[in-house]
Order: sequence, then C-alpha cells, then structure tokens
Amino acid sequence: MVEEGRTHSSGQKAGARREVGGPRPAANSKRSDVLITKILPPGHIAGLIDRPRLVELVVQLETKQLAVVTAGAGFGKTSLAAAWAERLRRSGNSVAWLALDAEDDEPSRFLFYISHALHRAGDVGIATISLISDFLLAAANTDLVTLINELANTDDDVFLFLDDYHFIANPEIHDAVAFLLRHAPKQFHLVVTSRTAVPLPLARLRADNQLVEIDASSLRFDVEEIQEFLEQENLGLLDSSEIAILNTKD
Repeated sequence: MVEEGRTHSSGQKAGARREVGGPRPAANSKRSDVLITKILPPGHIAGLIDRPRLVELVVQLETKQLAVVTAGAGFGKTSLAAAWAERLRRSGNSVAWLALDAEDDEPSRFLFYISHALHRAGDVGIATISLISDFLLAAANTDLVTLINELANTDDDVFLFLDDYHFIANPEIHDAVAFLLRHAPKQFHLVVTSRTAVPLPLARLRADNQLVEIDASSLRFDVEEIQEFLEQENLGLLDSSEIAILNTKD
C-alpha cells in the first residue's frame, strides 16, 4: 500500500478505501475508449498577454521533478502550462498533456488516460495500457510499476502535464501520484495545475530542491503586464501611480 501523500476527504469512511495494490473492481477492469481531446494541449489562444518572466521559468522544469501551479480560476494557469509545454516540445522533448475532469477521479481511468497521454507523446505507456485493458489484471500498483519501468527505459526527458488537478479527490490517486514521484526516473517531470492545494509530497520535494511552485501572487499581472493589457484592450492609459494601485489589489 502506498503511504506517501495520503489525504482523507471529509465524510469518507476509513474502511471504504481500497489499497493501491489491492484488487481493482471488475467494472473498471477493461477500458478501450479514449477521448483524444483530453490528451491534446490547448492550441494557441489569441489575445493573451506575453509573459516572458513566467514562460522563461520553463528552464527550471528540466531540472526538477515536480512543478505545481496553484491559483483560482482566471489566473492563467492553463495558459502558462500550455506555453511551457509548447516551449518544451519545440526543444525536442516528449510532452504529454492530460486535461482532467470529475470523471477522472477513479484510479484505473486516471492511469489509463495518463498512459495514453504518455504514449501519444512518445514511446511510453503502451505496456501499461495493455495491462489496464486486461481482464486478468488484479493489482492496480502493477500498472504503476509497469509505467515507471517504461519511463526508465527511455533516454528522453518526458514531461507530463496534469491540468485541473483539483478535480481529483480520491486519496488512492494521490497515493499513486506520490508513488510515481518517488520511484520515477530522473528524466520524468510532472507539471500540475490546480485551483486548490495539491495533497502531494511537496515538503520532501522542496527539501530535495526538486520542486517549482507558482502561486497566485506570481501569476498576478505586474506593472508592465497591466499596461500592456490596457493598451491591448483599448482601455486607455494610466499613469504609474494608478497602475501601482491596480497591482496591489487582489
């Protein structure tokens, strides 16, 4: 049973949990349909403000195991992650994207889509997909071990983006992601965006200098970006003192 990164949601009975390595419910033993749009990164969005101070942080991702972008709706989390993904892809890296939703809060579906996202990005995930689709598979953590072994067998850096992780509440999935972070090879990098704090082993990764953290204060427009936005939207010009006031408002 994977222990690291466990959180219990309120109202959940302790006895209702299944271990990560325990039997998978028969109803989830076989999957074949993939919604391709979930594993496609967002295309270019016209009208976005150029934010090089944030986009250039992509160079840190190449030396870290996890990047977490946390802020409320409308702060530009997905836009920043998409810009990072595009920059990494242009540099020749394997980049996988998964847009999460409430239906993904189920362990076998979650790992099924992660495996398809990784497979679309490069030569990783096909063995795990085969296991998840096998009626005879009994242990969920067998999928994780297989996926980690596949990652270890590639020489390329692999970046996996999980967008909107706040849809995930199942503690078993949090355990699985923590297990992946602990055992994945150094060429694997995970980027997570969320509206809420993520229940992952951030303290350990922070202590190991393996964590990039972006929060609402970092995503908030600076003075130059406010001015560019006003000009782009034809809202007129403000003097520096008025922009400074805007910049301090939540």
